[in-house]
Amino acid sequence: MGPLAKFVGDVICCPQFGSMMKILQGELSSSTGSLALNDTEAEICFGEATDFLANLGANDTLANLCSLKPDNLTRGLCPVSGVAKFEEIVSKSSLLEACTSIDPLKECCKPVCSRAINAAAMQLASTTLTSLAVNGNLSDHRDKQAVNDCEGLVLSWLARQLGPESANSVFRNLYSCKVNRGCPLIFKDPSSVVNACRGPSPQNFTCCMSLYSYISELQKQMLITNVQALNCVTFFGSMLMKKGVEIDLYSLCQVDLKDFSLQVHGEQGCLLRDIPSNVVDDKATGISFTCDLNDNIAAPWPSSSSQNSFSLCASSNSSFPALPAGPTSGLQGIRTVNVMNLRITAYALVFLLYFSKCI
Repeated sequence: MGPLAKFVGDVICCPQFGSMMKILQGELSSSTGSLALNDTEAEICFGEATDFLANLGANDTLANLCSLKPDNLTRGLCPVSGVAKFEEIVSKSSLLEACTSIDPLKECCKPVCSRAINAAAMQLASTTLTSLAVNGNLSDHRDKQAVNDCEGLVLSWLARQLGPESANSVFRNLYSCKVNRGCPLIFKDPSSVVNACRGPSPQNFTCCMSLYSYISELQKQMLITNVQALNCVTFFGSMLMKKGVEIDLYSLCQVDLKDFSLQVHGEQGCLLRDIPSNVVDDKATGISFTCDLNDNIAAPWPSSSSQNSFSLCASSNSSFPALPAGPTSGLQGIRTVNVMNLRITAYALVFLLYFSKCI
């Protein structure tokens, strides 16, 4: 939805939009025999898709918000776009075996489908590559772009084979791996926090008030996933350590993971699950999305100033480490390991954010 898109664009809106466009591309190939559109067709199709969504209430800057354009529907620099030629070059059985069913936890740490997609793209692009090194690294920008464009066509082929529902599930899992690699928040100069909290024994009240003031600005940016929150608290903590903060401010000031996400009603933070579910628009209840009640756990302080992100994939483990389970929240008897629906309207959300700035 228009007002809501900027707050969930990174984690829900853009993955949905990107998945939709690849599925449309795959569906079109059934009648055209091509996994890509020409430039004219791409302009028309992309325009119709965005207009269709805008007429239903979607943000009219969706293409810019998600960094998608008509070129994404063309073959770009990929030398192969026909379905028949594609299936002559690529091992269909290997690709389907790797991507028909994805383990959402293991795929991000030990990718199977992602590697199969890249391998297929390399095969497609190999007829025009000019600088493929022995170790498989691409040194030429044009060659890298060719492989990237071919990966888009591989996704279109998968959508054609798997069907819309299964393809969407696969694509959303793959998008989530990308989304959870870093922290999307923008951190401004933390000098005010550093000055108030520097040294081995800062004055608790002054230090914590400064930290709360800084975090309150972060809370106006966007909804993030629980894994993104782990990356954000680690990045911010290491930033403070590099500037002279010596103690664990998160423990001192009782900062939780959810404090780094968008706050609704002033104090009700919401972290999305590591693989966010779709936003649902129901005429009776309004817009809803699922929050993860694991967000009530304390924010972990980084072990050193050089730790800029949370280590998601332990070398001895093939899955995400479990987020630490918090105590019973006391919220209607729901434990923090459970999931609840946070229902809000997009316009109410915008009003609350505006109102919070006014006061």
